[in-house]
Amino acid sequence: YPREKKYVIPFVLTSTLLFVGGVVFAYFLALPPAFGFFVEFSTDSLRPMFTMREYLSFALKFLLAFGVSFQLPVFIFFMTKIGIVNSRILSKQRRYAILIIFIAAAFLTPSPDAFTQIIMAIPLMVLYEFSIFIAKYAEKKKQETDAGEAAA
Repeated sequence: YPREKKYVIPFVLTSTLLFVGGVVFAYFLALPPAFGFFVEFSTDSLRPMFTMREYLSFALKFLLAFGVSFQLPVFIFFMTKIGIVNSRILSKQRRYAILIIFIAAAFLTPSPDAFTQIIMAIPLMVLYEFSIFIAKYAEKKKQETDAGEAAA
């Protein structure tokens, strides 16, 4: 299956790297301020009392949400390859994509606060812009392949 191997190996490698990148990003850059946000709500009479189970549950859901959300470029690449979207559509619909990103961040984050949602939405917006670039690349490759097949 050399043709399938040509797509599966880069897909698995890219998908894995993006997932791990999302988890690492969340662990080092997003989780500390998100957790710190909850701790800052403390007052003299109100102190946050997190159990290890609650912290681990929050952290694991947070890391998983980032890992999954960092799959956006892979998802858009395949949508472009099968012809559902193209870079022009992605660019034109950017405003709606940002709205959808914020809605998705609201569902993906384990807490209902806006701060955590923004922490997730900003990298997703950057990934969306990167996905437009990836879509342009996929379109260019498809045109080259189509031109090569037409010449043959």
